[in-house]
Amino acid sequence: MHPINDVAQINNKDSISSCAKKMTDNPLGAALLLENGSLKGIVTEGDLRKSIASKFGPFKFNRTVHK
Repeated sequence: MHPINDVAQINNKDSISSCAKKMTDNPLGAALLLENGSLKGIVTEGDLRKSIASKFGPFKFNRTVHK
């Protein structure tokens, strides 16, 4: 088990690029999507890979994590 600070933490204003950078800095394969200190979701490496591979996917590098 890892301490919470070992996991990348993002908010709904982070770009996909920023999320990827934070996940690289804290390489556990996921990022916690937090809003006002509450967990709202988890972004995985697979989510990032799908967003990059899909031209028309829900995530774009210049978009925020949350639509």
